[in-house]
Amino acid sequence: MYRTIPLSAALLLLTACGSSKPAPAPAPAPTNGDLAPASVANKIIEMDGNGAESCSTPDGSRKWTSWQVEEYPCIFAYNFDAKNRYRVNFNPTAHAYLTYRKTGPNTARIDNYGAENHGTYILTFTTPTSGTATNEGSANGRDYKTRNISFTISQPGEAQ
Repeated sequence: MYRTIPLSAALLLLTACGSSKPAPAPAPAPTNGDLAPASVANKIIEMDGNGAESCSTPDGSRKWTSWQVEEYPCIFAYNFDAKNRYRVNFNPTAHAYLTYRKTGPNTARIDNYGAENHGTYILTFTTPTSGTATNEGSANGRDYKTRNISFTISQPGEAQ
């Protein structure tokens, strides 16, 4: 047996079902809030200074400049070895390197061990392979701080 519905109800049903509004995107896979990888062994971390800001002060001074957009932003690709280290100086007698270690569910550090003009990075992950970083260090007689550095983690050979 067929039942008739009023035209207004049919139009309302058709409008609701035939909406031009796209379906909501599926929710991302749960990460339990733990985004920072425990290791970056044999991976590349690329630091992109485009859009970053920095400030500086002469070594030992407490008078910092105001935050300014990086005038000459750099992109650095650090290829980490199996021990989570990036060897900075490839001279066999020098042992300067950067080392990665996870510090929290969404954070990690890249510490500097004797590498001139390299600071310490603090990474904050927004995905398991990207986020933003800060960098603090000394170079050319000045202490510096840099913020809003974008970073990505990839396998060697992957497009960055």
